[in-house]
Amino acid sequence: MRFVTPEEMREEEKKSGKSVIELMARAGKAVAEEVTRVMRERGFKSVVLVCGPGNNGGDGYAAALLIPEAKVYSVVPPKTEAARYYWSKIPKQKFVDTISGFDCIVDCLLGIGIKGDPREPIKSLIEQINESSAYTISVDVPSGLGTKCEVKSDLVVAIQYPKVGVEGKNFVVKKIW
Repeated sequence: MRFVTPEEMREEEKKSGKSVIELMARAGKAVAEEVTRVMRERGFKSVVLVCGPGNNGGDGYAAALLIPEAKVYSVVPPKTEAARYYWSKIPKQKFVDTISGFDCIVDCLLGIGIKGDPREPIKSLIEQINESSAYTISVDVPSGLGTKCEVKSDLVVAIQYPKVGVEGKNFVVKKIW
């Protein structure tokens, strides 16, 4: 199986010929399908998508639109145009101010663009996710992958290709183009 680097993934995204907004919609659909499958199989009733400021957070916002029972915890307002597009479509009543008390947490904090160790407030959220007893699904990669502060995921939903660093982890690959 081929594991790609962040640079290779960015190149593959360019070669796809799809806009970032379209790729995000497709990633969101793939994530929503996998989260819904896990919730059904495990009998979970509640899920929160914990979204960061970049495109990984945008994938979470796009997925949340497709999961009726989903709640969304937004760390900070999105910084990318595509993430802002999906964030603006989330009904206000879906936003929550805690990640506690959910059966399932979907980690959409940091993607392949991380440089260095996670900083606050994301560092504290990763610690809170890791201390939780909730089943944890990471989108594309566990946030903080390869650092001292990494989400301990039960499952990684890899978008298009598994990324370098997820070898040996429980992951599923979702093709989106």
